[in-house]
Amino acid sequence: MWKVEEDHNDPQYADLVKSFKGKSDKRRREELGGALLLERLEIRDKIVYLENGKPTLPGVHISISHSDDIVGLAVGEKPVGLDIQDDTPKLFNIKHKFCNDEELRMWSDDLDRLTLIWAGKESVFKIYGEDLAFAEEMHVHFPVQPPKWYECTSLKHKRTYILDWLTFEGKRVVWTRS
Repeated sequence: MWKVEEDHNDPQYADLVKSFKGKSDKRRREELGGALLLERLEIRDKIVYLENGKPTLPGVHISISHSDDIVGLAVGEKPVGLDIQDDTPKLFNIKHKFCNDEELRMWSDDLDRLTLIWAGKESVFKIYGEDLAFAEEMHVHFPVQPPKWYECTSLKHKRTYILDWLTFEGKRVVWTRS
């Protein structure tokens, strides 16, 4: 995780940001954060994006997420998924797009759970990098007393994933791995 406080116009980052030309300041700042995370992990390869937008690096699996000035990177030997989300009331307006009937019945008025449902399904989606209908093809299950993990089942892939989460700089960070 990285809180991006660096200025992408600073000359010391010229080599890192030379490929960011033509992008918005917000996007350049996010990409600088990702580049700094790679540098900190001593990964020298450049991220290549597949046609579907999934980021790749030679020899490892990665997932990247951005939210405002926070950038996260997950790296693994097997496919990984990472998502960073705000607890935003906007989720109440779109919950029917990502929650199934059971999730709506149980968590419709719970912003914390809606955020975890959305971020959990996003992290599973990022493992595959392909279309998944969030409401119909993915189901989230919380333990009775929620610890720092829960589950998301991909019906399409007939697989259940353990989702870990934490709060970083006021945002929900959710990740999973194959």
